[in-house]
Order: sequence, then C-alpha cells, then structure tokens
Amino acid sequence: MDDKRQDNSPDSEGQPRRRPFERGPERASQPDRSLPSSYRTARFTGTPRAEGRPPHRGGRPDFNPGNRGGDGQPGTRKPFGERRGPNKFQSKTFSKNKPTAEDIAKKPRIFSDRQITDGKFIGKKIETLDLPKFKTTSRRLREVFFRILGKKVMGRRFLDLKCGVGTMGIEALSRGAGLVTFVDRSARMISITRKNLETFEIKAGHTETLEIEAMPFLKKSEKAKRKWDVVFIGISEVDDSDEMLSFLKRGVAVTKGSAVVIEHASALALPEKTGRLRRRKIVVQGDVTMTFYEFK
Repeated sequence: MDDKRQDNSPDSEGQPRRRPFERGPERASQPDRSLPSSYRTARFTGTPRAEGRPPHRGGRPDFNPGNRGGDGQPGTRKPFGERRGPNKFQSKTFSKNKPTAEDIAKKPRIFSDRQITDGKFIGKKIETLDLPKFKTTSRRLREVFFRILGKKVMGRRFLDLKCGVGTMGIEALSRGAGLVTFVDRSARMISITRKNLETFEIKAGHTETLEIEAMPFLKKSEKAKRKWDVVFIGISEVDDSDEMLSFLKRGVAVTKGSAVVIEHASALALPEKTGRLRRRKIVVQGDVTMTFYEFK
C-alpha cells in the first residue's frame, strides 16, 4: 500500500520540505517592519501623508477614501465633530427640550404687570382696574412664586383668596392647575374675574368664583372639609392675616404638604412658626413681601 503521508525529507538543497500552510524558519528571519517614530507621529497629529510612503494597514485617516479632498488627494485629519453625525452623541431628551431660535423668537416679550408671565396664556393681557388704591401682584413676584411652587401647582387645587381680578389664579391655570377657586368680597372684582376667564376661554370645570368674605369662606370650608394644595392670600387694605392664620394653622382648607403663601406689606412681620405651619421662604420686593409656609 502506498504511503500518502507528506514526505518531510530534505530536498536537493538540503532544506527540509514543509507541509502545506506550514510556516518555515525563514519567517523569523524577515526584517522588522515596524513603523518609524516619525510615521507614528504623523498618524496621530493628522499631517498629510508623505509622498512615496507605503500605505499602513492600521487605518490612517488620510488613507480613508471618504477623507480625501476635492482633488482626490489625502487631506488632514478632520475635527471630532465632523467625523461623526451631528446627533451621534446627543440624547433625544436634550434635543427635544432644548429651545430653538424660532421658539425664542416666538416667545412674547413680557413688559407689563397685566401680562401672564408663562404657560399657555403667556403674553396675554388681563383686564384690571385703574384705581390708585387697587394693586395687583407684580409680574416679578408672580414669576418668583411659580418658580418656587411650580411643581405643586400643576394638576393640583389652587385657592386664590382675595383674588382681585384673578391674576394669580389665571397664572396657575396657565401653568396647568387642575382647579382654581377665586374668592373675593367685591362683586365688581368677581365680575371682572369672570370676564377674564371668558376672555381666556377657560372651561367652567376648572374654575369656581365666589363672592364672599375671606373669614366666612374659611369657616364654610372647615364645615365642608374642603382642602387645597396651594393657598394664596392676596394683599388687601385690611390686615387680617393673624385671624386667617389661626384657621390655617389648624388644618382648615389645607392638608399635609400644602403651601400657604401670604402677600403682605413689608413692614408687617409674620411668625416663623404657628401651629402646624412652618415658614420656608420670604421674598421681598420693595414694600411688598411674600411669606411662604408649609403645612406639616
């Protein structure tokens, strides 16, 4: 029987015969093909390929066909931002929430205390009274108020006590409040508030307007066990804040975690702690101050 194994005997030149695909000893004797230091420096610094230099299999950017110039010659290494797509590393949430130049240009400019400062009604003007004794909450204080309590207002119940023409309540509705209750003793103020609600096309299911004094309203709320998440008490000529605090500190109209904000003259100092109310912040603008309480 013939032996089909490969003969590994020496050939005529005295060298052993190799099997197919077998590396011979001459591989180890080949010269070192490692690149010189100057070549490696050119690779990372992005300098153009020197003429006559052999191509490198490691993937130099100037040998990439997509990185060639208009004349077909290899160019320099491109900046990082140009080597990948513009949104390669940009998260979807960031790109979605980031305001564009068009959004900034379309946003109305707020220059009057009669304008709504933010939300879906931003820039729209409310009807008010041009009387020397009548004061509405300034737009600066309104912005600070909703910057502090913005999360508590969205989808929650908001009580605008001594509402005047309903400025604070409409600001809350603009920012997504679920239900706003407007309370004022003046029939004229309540009529203007209702007119403003009609002008803004606010649905009746999200609002209620009551012509009643503040203290009788709190007493009725105690009997009916009605609660609100945010209670705002507007400034008025009569200072009855101590009497109202005597109700609110017992849990009338508020629940655990509710915010109570009283707008008052800066000359008046309200207590830091009363009953279950704890003062959290004070915001002063000239002769008007907002005191923020939390019901614990």
